[in-house]
Amino acid sequence: MYKYCFTLIIALSSLILNGQTQNGLERILVEKYYISDANDAALNSVGGVLPIGSTTYRVFVDMLPGYKFQVCSGSESHLLKIGTTTRFFNNEDRGGIHPIYNKNSARNNTVLLDSWVSVGGACVGNLGVPKYLDDGKENLENIDGILKNNDPNAGITLVEQDGLIAGFSNQIVAAGIIDGPTGLNALLDNTNDAPLGSSLSTLDGLWGVAGGSKGKDSIENIVLIGQFTTDGEFTFELNIQIGAPLLNPNEPAQVEQYVARNPVLLERSIPSLIYPDTTVSTTHFYTKSHNFVINPNPAHETINIKFSDVKTVRNYFMIFDKQGTLVESGKFNVAGNTIDQLIDISALESGMYILQAAFDGMTKTGKFIKL
Repeated sequence: MYKYCFTLIIALSSLILNGQTQNGLERILVEKYYISDANDAALNSVGGVLPIGSTTYRVFVDMLPGYKFQVCSGSESHLLKIGTTTRFFNNEDRGGIHPIYNKNSARNNTVLLDSWVSVGGACVGNLGVPKYLDDGKENLENIDGILKNNDPNAGITLVEQDGLIAGFSNQIVAAGIIDGPTGLNALLDNTNDAPLGSSLSTLDGLWGVAGGSKGKDSIENIVLIGQFTTDGEFTFELNIQIGAPLLNPNEPAQVEQYVARNPVLLERSIPSLIYPDTTVSTTHFYTKSHNFVINPNPAHETINIKFSDVKTVRNYFMIFDKQGTLVESGKFNVAGNTIDQLIDISALESGMYILQAAFDGMTKTGKFIKL
């Protein structure tokens, strides 16, 4: 199903970058997909050792419409790194370095929490999407009676929306990151015996897809590139290449290169390429003018969101902490062309948060403080 192809580096480097227009990479979205509890750990009889309190993170590339994710890579000047202070959980029943299990297998033990890299797929025949974009239909029901924890720090529960939608991903290409003591086989493949403080770290390895990959929703255009479960502190530094829309078939294809640190020449950088992000920036969001009010601000228990002049196309909100982690999400109720809605923030820790609201294919962001 997979081929390990070093020629992708040559193929992608042959693309020509013409000029700098708008940033096609909006952000790297980190979703807390699930937080494991004692019941998960106790009943996980054949899946391996799952520490209580393990967090499953999903990492997505969020692009403007028309762009394609091509590759995540290291280079001579830019380190690619994914790590944890402990180790990554790997399901010992059906897990692997890519999500090769089917949906039926995902119903067993903790297969759904396996750690892997991807180019859109979350299991065979299904794409991975942020839970807030899932329609809640055909959710998985775990046959072992687990994965039902409703920890508020993981947002929508898997029982409500499991982040899986029908669809087929492109064939993944991986080079220079499979073997070796810090390769994917050592870190993510059916073992759970990697040393503490495990990490993937490379200056020449990559994974991606020949020809590029778009999100199934052409407006949102979000592509899943990895899932990682750990009870430690999860970190990454990513370098991403995306393909720009081809406006003229007679012109060379254009790409945009984004690096975690020290961009030079035509390279670009956005804060969310490093996780956790120690800065707060919203300049890379694709925005549309709306009347937008968060009140009160600061707030203790609830915030009131008011919008006017909106339509009924894909209206939802997401709340991110200052590290860029998605901590809460939901849908707006639209009455006529107005939204006037309370959002419960009582479970959030004190601090500053970013609220992103999506309307009619565009987004708007605002900051608030939880007291």
